[in-house]
Amino acid sequence: MLTLSFKNKILILFVAFIFFIFFILDLNKLFTIEYLIENNKVLLNYVNNNFFISITLFYLIYLVCLFFFLPVSSIMIIFSTYFFDASLVIPINIIILAIGGLFNFVLLKKFNISSIFDKANKIVKKIENEVKKSEILYLLLLRSMPIPYAVGTAILVILKIPKIRFLWTTMLGV
Repeated sequence: MLTLSFKNKILILFVAFIFFIFFILDLNKLFTIEYLIENNKVLLNYVNNNFFISITLFYLIYLVCLFFFLPVSSIMIIFSTYFFDASLVIPINIIILAIGGLFNFVLLKKFNISSIFDKANKIVKKIENEVKKSEILYLLLLRSMPIPYAVGTAILVILKIPKIRFLWTTMLGV
């Protein structure tokens, strides 16, 4: 049975609250190509006049979105290469995705997501044993697959992958 401490329950509720507020307030429309087209001149003007503030703010927003499991990674990568020089933002995107993934990894471990799969323990153990044989290959493959970022992170938590291996394979995989 899944038992969580009061602090973990509050943390889960807070993350869920932010996730749902994002959609209830229709903030997801800010992360669309249509929004970029409609506000192109204003956004580009701001970026050109306030480059360091823009890039810092952009990546803080990106990191917060990743932290709360908001599905904006693809569009944020597109926006970053549109607003800023690709040679500058590609390494930053990799680092931000790795840090955001690590935040998700730690949160999912804290939520004890693995215990949800206790009933399927026999199957999970079998998969774990298979993954351990070629762990790095599986990790890289999972990170390069077109699945939601949080789902891939959850799978790695369930398979009890060490944090440091998760971090460097995520950076390499993305």
